[in-house]
Amino acid sequence: MRLSVQGIKGGTGKSTISLLLASKLAQNELKVLVIDADRLSYLSNLAKIKGNGILVDEDSRENIYDMPIGAGNITLIKLGSADKGNWNAYKKFLSENQFDHYIVDSSGLIRDKLEEEAKAFHSVVKEKETKVYVSTPGSLNNINFSIGRIEKPSWLIINMVPLGYTTNSIDKLNFERILTIPFIEELISFQGSISDILKLTRPYYDIIKL
Repeated sequence: MRLSVQGIKGGTGKSTISLLLASKLAQNELKVLVIDADRLSYLSNLAKIKGNGILVDEDSRENIYDMPIGAGNITLIKLGSADKGNWNAYKKFLSENQFDHYIVDSSGLIRDKLEEEAKAFHSVVKEKETKVYVSTPGSLNNINFSIGRIEKPSWLIINMVPLGYTTNSIDKLNFERILTIPFIEELISFQGSISDILKLTRPYYDIIKL
């Protein structure tokens, strides 16, 4: 399975959701690759990855971070800038390493980079793709404008949801799944490590039904 995680706008917690999805899958003794295609490289920075990205360095060794999750494992790879990127290095990495699932922490809704990454990926790995859109309750009014046509299959994850919130107003939207993630105060202005995020989000694994 390949999940392409995209934020409706900045500040929705897209990268944290990407890691949460990967952790849930890895719990089942599986190998999960998280592809950090975000322009801010948020997860790579938390993991203290030293490289500039495999598209820039053309070497995976300085652009990878491994995280054991029970009997499973998450591998995080930093893509880096696609402006002058070598997509062949990315394709070589994919062809030489096997994973059970793939999570793409996408670069917002910057369509050109999304399409370039997807084209390179699917030329090597034949995995069905599901789009996962991440929003906050306050961004839902603009969801159709932000996304445009909703591609199938697509999920919607509403992050930072306050107590008592209901999804009645959005249940009619054309999503295969709609999930809600509670507001986690400790993640606001978060300054810890990637392992700290895993600890903070672990109580919410059961919310995610994959």
